[in-house]
Amino acid sequence: MTKTALAALLGLMPATALADTSVRLILDRPLEVMAPGDDLNDALADGPFPAGEEFFLDVPVSQDTEATAELVIWPRERADCPSDPPSGARQIQRLGMSVTTDAGVRVLRGRVAPLQVGLDYCFSLRPRVTLDGERLETLSALVAEDLIAEVPLPGDRCYTLDDEARFEAALTDALDRMRAPVADPEAVRGAAAEILVRYAAGEGPDACGELLRYATLARVRARIVSEQRAAAAEAHANLSALPLPPAFASPLVWADERAIEIARLITLSPSPATLSEVRGQLRTCTGQNAGACADWAASLDSVLALPESQQAAALSQLGRDPHRAPGTLNVYADGRLFGLDVVRDSLEVDPQGVIAQLGALSGQVRPQTADTLTRWVRTLEAVDELRDGLNRAAADLDAADGAARGARVRMAEAVRDAVRAPAVRQRLVVAMGPINLGVHAGSERTRDAKNFATIEAGVAAAVPLVDDKNSAWLAPYVGMRLYSTPVDRDIPLRDLAGTPMDRLRQRASVTVGFVPGDGPDIEGYVTQPAFGSVYPVIAGGWRFTHFSAVSAGAIGFRVEDPNPASAATQLMWAGFVGLSLDIDLVYLIRKVEL
Repeated sequence: MTKTALAALLGLMPATALADTSVRLILDRPLEVMAPGDDLNDALADGPFPAGEEFFLDVPVSQDTEATAELVIWPRERADCPSDPPSGARQIQRLGMSVTTDAGVRVLRGRVAPLQVGLDYCFSLRPRVTLDGERLETLSALVAEDLIAEVPLPGDRCYTLDDEARFEAALTDALDRMRAPVADPEAVRGAAAEILVRYAAGEGPDACGELLRYATLARVRARIVSEQRAAAAEAHANLSALPLPPAFASPLVWADERAIEIARLITLSPSPATLSEVRGQLRTCTGQNAGACADWAASLDSVLALPESQQAAALSQLGRDPHRAPGTLNVYADGRLFGLDVVRDSLEVDPQGVIAQLGALSGQVRPQTADTLTRWVRTLEAVDELRDGLNRAAADLDAADGAARGARVRMAEAVRDAVRAPAVRQRLVVAMGPINLGVHAGSERTRDAKNFATIEAGVAAAVPLVDDKNSAWLAPYVGMRLYSTPVDRDIPLRDLAGTPMDRLRQRASVTVGFVPGDGPDIEGYVTQPAFGSVYPVIAGGWRFTHFSAVSAGAIGFRVEDPNPASAATQLMWAGFVGLSLDIDLVYLIRKVEL
């Protein structure tokens, strides 16, 4: 037997083996995205928490996360588990956890000392993790957004190496928005300085310079656009003030590349194709002439519905039928007919087509009406010129805005690249605890045996008393020690936890055994075994080490009647106190190296 085995047998130390069992917690969300104060009371284990032996506790982490953690374990004393163990609690374990790979899965692992069988324990985790890839991307985007929003800085300048405070504020705000408090505030300052240096050494300053130039140019061009828009609005107001020229007797249509009244056109024997095209124009008519156009379109529908041989007579009759008169002069442009009232009231009409139409009509009207058309042409030309200028200015503004956006994107990417740097990530260690991992019991199902009974071997100092005569009796005995609960021999006795009754049951026992040797020697009396050849032993015991106990009880024996003629005997009990070994053979075989 080794020294370890002997020491364990004598109760000088518990016999333990190296951990070869692991329990993995299955979390409902990744550890890296949890916030301080989160509870994981529903965290499930992939197996029972073993009692009476060391084991590894594993908490999964992402593939690209580096982490350490403090794991705190203590026996539960109330319904819920506080974030820290209560003062004076027994069996408090504070363990370090580090990342390792188990079966291809990266986990935070800590070695847990044996738990007391049957007790409920609180588990609290205080992780310190680096940001995983996804959260680092989020952080870089938030920092870039915050910094770029301030450009240009006062004095129309970009960031320099003197702006460390701005970078630190942006980084701190981003971490707060992510609910990711960094364990060491000084590390935030160092990370911000690292980000600034990397930004300044990259493309950030050049992109920021372009951003300032194009942003300034965009402001200038926006002012030009505003001025052009105001001038165009003023020109259109002048157009709206012009009088509407008198209308022809019937709506004007466009046929054979010229403007002509519909009433005159039908006297020229137009082809059915021309009539169909003109009918289509009339259907597009808007403005004050819409009603007149609709009348003529309906009439042409009737004509075109007739056989071609009857259409000439129908057109002749059509010229004599009454029709609604147009309200104003109309033109055909942009594939539709509209009155000049539409041109006057809308900025959406292309002036070029209207100008061409009015110019062609000037020779077909009276001089007074021709003068009105000329005023319309000149005003429309001014509107058209201003619109062209406005469109050019808007295109220039769009180009400047696009260039500024491109520079802003490059600057943001430069900031994000700086934040993604490994040197920055290593500084940003996030303290995320305490996280309540819930209540877990030390399960006796994981033990190799549930020992309520052990072998006891000891020495009893008894004092048998017969008729006021006594004699000291030093008797070795063996027996079976019985407990009311599985005995935990790994937890130091002073650290046994639970209720007072739980602790009492771990140490108190009842012994049933016998003395294998001779009975007591009492002067004047003959003694013999109480039952057959056995001197029974009944006692109560109290463990004071893992494998030794003190006992107190009684040993049974019989005393023969002093009268030689009598064969009677009397059962007597000798009280004793003793010391014994509490030999848990199954435990020792399992735990001790023999």
